[in-house]
Amino acid sequence: MNAVPKPTVITGPAGTGKTTRMMELVGALAPTALSDLGYQSVLVITHMHGARRRLEGLIHKVHPDLNVTVTTIHAFALGLLNRWRLALDISYPIMATEDAGGLLEKYGVVYATFDELISKAKELSQFSSVKNFISSTYPLIVIDEVQDCSKDELELIDALTSCSHCVLAADEFQDLLGGDAGCAFAGWLVLRKHKESVNHEELVLPRRTSDIGILDAARALRTNVAASGRNIAKFWAPKEPLLAWKIVELVLSTSARGRTVALIVPSLQGVDRIVDSVDRQLAKRLKRSGKLKWLRTTSAEYEKAIIYKELGICTIPSSEWKPRPESSLSPSGLLIQNRAIRLAQLRGVTTLTMEFVAGVVQGTLHANRAHSTRSGRYEITTIHGAKNREFDYVFVLWNYKVIGTEEKRRRLLYNAITRARVSCTLLVQRAKASEVINDSVLGLLGAITALPQKKASAANKTRKK
Repeated sequence: MNAVPKPTVITGPAGTGKTTRMMELVGALAPTALSDLGYQSVLVITHMHGARRRLEGLIHKVHPDLNVTVTTIHAFALGLLNRWRLALDISYPIMATEDAGGLLEKYGVVYATFDELISKAKELSQFSSVKNFISSTYPLIVIDEVQDCSKDELELIDALTSCSHCVLAADEFQDLLGGDAGCAFAGWLVLRKHKESVNHEELVLPRRTSDIGILDAARALRTNVAASGRNIAKFWAPKEPLLAWKIVELVLSTSARGRTVALIVPSLQGVDRIVDSVDRQLAKRLKRSGKLKWLRTTSAEYEKAIIYKELGICTIPSSEWKPRPESSLSPSGLLIQNRAIRLAQLRGVTTLTMEFVAGVVQGTLHANRAHSTRSGRYEITTIHGAKNREFDYVFVLWNYKVIGTEEKRRRLLYNAITRARVSCTLLVQRAKASEVINDSVLGLLGAITALPQKKASAANKTRKK
């Protein structure tokens, strides 16, 4: 292989244009990096499928004539393993699983956890034949959201930087997956800079929004220094209807027409209550029935739990599983049940176990998430699901489901607020004012307005008597 240029690492706060800068570098580097357009391509790696879909759409829009392969880091590792599995003495095709892996063969498939995929891909990346394949096939590699990478994933990225010219983008403060030990990427970058083995570009100017309130709130959360201005709109109440009214106000306003609106939550648990309240209040104000068409972005774990419950999959892997009546299943549940039955027939499996059907569930959901292209004007998403995205109007529902250390909560709230382009409203659900006042994270944003609770009218009091 020829000498490989130092990787370029782009860092900066949310909304400073890291993705835009990556696209600029792709345009500048690709013409010289790719010498055989019929065989070579730019490899774009992300951490989550949602980011993969968005980057895929963006790069094809910005560089429509460029040959590009977009994948997640785990899908890349899986493809590498299946291509060279014989070199690792693995005879059967490998499939990713979120549960028990162990690289054990079951039903003609070898199951590996995501951590195992990365570990084995690291092992393969030391083979000269694998290095030559990567450098000749993907001479330019772009990796986004690197702050989410674990130590093992960063070691795999190290191997890629020795094969091809790499461009990386990250923001240490947006690491929502790391533990209390801190962001592995931060240490990785310090070591690289100490060895002078990286070109570092740090972006500082905001590009997503010019709204002073959003920028001030983001700055306070990032620096852990209380905001001096009014920053974003903030309201608190103990019940959902009062908070829902703030969403209704925007929906009914003329400024929101044709704009995207997102309700961003720490957890999807309990979100139905506020959505139902929004729909009831809209129906009352508009004097007609109808609901907002919310597109709900759920986590992989949430989807899996729903299907497991629907199909009756229990935690005893070897126990027998029986098909459910078709009339009791959702379209997704019926599709997965029929697929499990067909696969069992093809593989000569006479007794379907919980473990076998669970594998079909995971494989189907993984494929669905990888190829989904859904989008909508009104969206409900978790903070993790909102990463690397932007919306015109953002409502952050900061409810009782927020857990973690103070720093973790600051990072979560920061990531939610910085998704907004035009305005952001924070809706805090707490039972008592003291719970709002004594919250150290919320305190960084200043006073939060209490929404007045409606008092019962005199007529209502008389009727009750």
